[in-house]
Amino acid sequence: MFEITIQMLPFLMFFSLGIALFHTVILTGLLELKIKPTWIMFIIDPLIIALGYYFFPHQSGFIFIGLFISVFLLAIITMITKGIESIYDSFRKARQEKKPVWKIILGGFGILFVYLGFFYFGIYSIFIILFIIILSSILPSNKNRFFFYQRNLPTSKIKSVAIGLAEICGKAKAIEPVFSSYSTTKYVGYIYTVDEITESRDDDGKTSKSYREIKRQIGFNNFLLEDDSGSIEVVPDKIEWISFWPATEIEAGPTVSRIYFR
Repeated sequence: MFEITIQMLPFLMFFSLGIALFHTVILTGLLELKIKPTWIMFIIDPLIIALGYYFFPHQSGFIFIGLFISVFLLAIITMITKGIESIYDSFRKARQEKKPVWKIILGGFGILFVYLGFFYFGIYSIFIILFIIILSSILPSNKNRFFFYQRNLPTSKIKSVAIGLAEICGKAKAIEPVFSSYSTTKYVGYIYTVDEITESRDDDGKTSKSYREIKRQIGFNNFLLEDDSGSIEVVPDKIEWISFWPATEIEAGPTVSRIYFR
């Protein structure tokens, strides 16, 4: 049997503090469980080693190995859980945005392959993920392309705007106003979002909040954009709304509602 000796016990109890660190990060940071106090795992894990040594001396080595393996098992469970949540959230968001079904299914398989790849490549997946993060920060996205064009494209008058890439600026005017259940006023359009609030407190008593969007509703009809030279009709079906602030923000309990009116 694999037995821990009295000489090994202090070292393994000290080593279990590292295991406790991973347990704490996974439970509180990734699974977002509210453990009070947050340092409790730094007591529990060394205590498991000590109790195993005194009450089950002949199996104490296996208890330590089990505690060590529990980090990997917990990480795998977390990955599977987060993967399922990510696929579900992507599917729900895609349905709200009325994306084609084949794109939703393809995106779900893409997320699934990412998680399967993590298991296949093992520790090398960390380097692959870092490479993808660095690459994605370098490659252009819709948002940074928007700000690039906003800085460099001259603003055209609507009457003389050319076909192709152009920037126009004007006042939005409804062709057929949109009515929202969140307000009695007529609008050109609105975006309504609900975010789930997760509140955490560190050991110093400082509170921080994180937000996760759980609902989004968009209501827009075709509208006119007018300047002093004329007007142009805008079809908002494929518009990506970037960088704007809510007109109303209401925080109630564990959620915050934001309404963007135009």
